[in-house]
Formats: sequence, C-alpha cells, structure tokens
Amino acid sequence: PTEIKDYLGNKDDIKNIKQWLLNLDKKKEKCLILYGSTGIGKTTLAHIIFKECGYDIIEINASVQRSKKILHEKLSRITKKNIIMISNNNYSKSGLLLDEIDGTCNNSEISAIGEISKLILNNKIKYPIICTCNSIKLKNIKLLLKYSILINLEIPNKKNILKLCKKIIKNEKIIISPTELERLILNINDYRRLINNLFEIILMKI
Repeated sequence: PTEIKDYLGNKDDIKNIKQWLLNLDKKKEKCLILYGSTGIGKTTLAHIIFKECGYDIIEINASVQRSKKILHEKLSRITKKNIIMISNNNYSKSGLLLDEIDGTCNNSEISAIGEISKLILNNKIKYPIICTCNSIKLKNIKLLLKYSILINLEIPNKKNILKLCKKIIKNEKIIISPTELERLILNINDYRRLINNLFEIILMKI
C-alpha cells in the first residue's frame, strides 16, 4: 500500500498516529514507537503516515547502522537542518524513521539507543521520530519509553490476509484453485510471508 485507504487493519491506531503528528508541537513525546510481529506492515505504515501528513522521510535502519558513532553522526546532521527551504518560500518538514531499533540492542552497541534518548532529553530534536521494533521488552529500548508514544500493531486477521491475497492474485493474474488458496492462507498471520509465498507460486508457474 502507498496510501492510507489501501492499508489493511489498525484503523484506530492510524487515527492516533495522525493526531500525534498533527499536534506534535503540543506533545512532549517527539517519538512514537510502532511495535509488533515481523511482516505486519510497521515500516510501511510509518512511510504512509509521514507522506500523508506532508513530511519528507529520513530513514535509518538501526539494525544495520547501529553503532553509537554512526547514529550520532547521522542524527546530528539531521538535527541541524530539520526544516529545509525548497522553493518559493515553501518549507519541507522532515520526519525521522528509525527502523528496527531492536537491532541496536546487542551488548557491544549498548549506547546507540542512549544516544537517541539523549538528543530527545536535551530537546535537540524538533521533528517527529517514528521507531519500529518487534518488542519493547528489551532492556535498552526501555530508555526510550518515557519519551515515546507506544502503538502495538495487531497481527492481520484472516479477513485482511484473504483480502490482500485476492488483490495480489487478481493484479498479478495468478492462477490458483480455491483449495490452493485455502491451503495458502491457513497458517499465515503476516503480510510479508503471504507475499513471499505468492511470489514462489508465480515462479513455479513460469
């Protein structure tokens, strides 16, 4: 999905995220954490929400760029130019997406999330931050919780899994029997796995 209307499920959460962004200046929480199982659309939702609310996205995958030094350099550059004039006195708002922040939490990189928390605590961040992770129970993520709004995305229900499945089958012109379709979605509870399985079916039929 590239627009809110195409995003399946979590409608109340979407409303809450939009309200947070629209009232950001009044909020003490500049950070929002989307958490839940893998493959359910956390990163996709962050992109869609930022886009719909008029933000340019600066994305850092924290599981790859996870050392304190790298995060500090990137966050410092973003902090110094969080609003950029683009043309005709129009301004572009920047929103920061920190993807997979649970990837920063191995012992050798223990201070990476502390670096993010410090910038927020010192009021050096004036723009919204959306973080994604699978769980908020990891010790180092707890440093961020006091500065964050938490949104727990639910796993897709069978209705939405089937809806997406049928949409992809139609758009990609996949030939599949009702029995194959039922077997395909039987034990699937995330969109990423569904898409990967459908792609495998396409490859098998080529």
